[in-house]
Amino acid sequence: MPIITLRLEYNYLNAIPDLSDINGTLTNLHIGCNNITAVSASDFDSLGNVLTLGLDCNRLQTIPSDAFCSMPLQRVYLRYNEFYEVPDLTCVSSSLRKLMLEDNHISNLHDGDFVGFVALKYLSLNGNRLHNINGLRNLSPFTNNIKIFLQDNNLATLATSLQNFSQIAKLNLSGNSLAPWQSGAFRHSKIVSLYLASSNITCFYLVRRFSLCDPVSRNILKL
Repeated sequence: MPIITLRLEYNYLNAIPDLSDINGTLTNLHIGCNNITAVSASDFDSLGNVLTLGLDCNRLQTIPSDAFCSMPLQRVYLRYNEFYEVPDLTCVSSSLRKLMLEDNHISNLHDGDFVGFVALKYLSLNGNRLHNINGLRNLSPFTNNIKIFLQDNNLATLATSLQNFSQIAKLNLSGNSLAPWQSGAFRHSKIVSLYLASSNITCFYLVRRFSLCDPVSRNILKL
C-alpha cells in the first residue's frame, strides 16, 4: 500500500533521510523534534508530491532559497527553530497556503519576505521578537481573507504597517505593547476578528465601528 503520510518526529536525525523509495506517493512529511541543522535542495529532489512539510523543533537557522523547489508545498511548519530572518520560500510562493514560524528569533519583516505569495491564507509569527512588520505591506493583492497571528512579540507601533491592509480578515496582536494607540491604524482594513488581549491599551476608538472604552465593544474585539 502506498505511503501518503510519514512521521519521523522525536528521533535522533541530524539530516533529512533518503526517502526516494516512496517518492511517488508521499504527500505529508513530518520530521519535527530532531536535531537537523541544515537542509538542501538535494534532500527533497525525489519528493515531488509533498504538500505538507513539518520541520518544527529542529535547529534550523537558514533554508537555501532552492531547497523546497521540487515540492508543490501548501503547508510548511517551521516552529521552534533558530531563525533570525524569515526564510526565502519564494519558490513555493504560488502554492503556499499556510506558514508557521512561531517561536523563533525573528525581529524584522523585510519588504521582500512575502512578495508573490498569492495563495497564502494563514501566517503565524507568534512568539518571536518582532518590532517591525513593514514587510507585510507587500502581501499580494490577490491574497484575500488572510489570517495573521503576531501574538507575544515586541510590537509597539502599527499605523505605518497596517493602514492599507485590506486583505486581512483575522489579526491577533495580543501580548504586545501597543500603547499609546495610533489613530487610524485600521482605517482601510476589512478585519472581522481582532485580538488585542494583554496589549497595555487603556482606551482607543476604532474608526467609528467600535470603541474600546465601551464594555460591549471590548467583548466583540476579544479583549
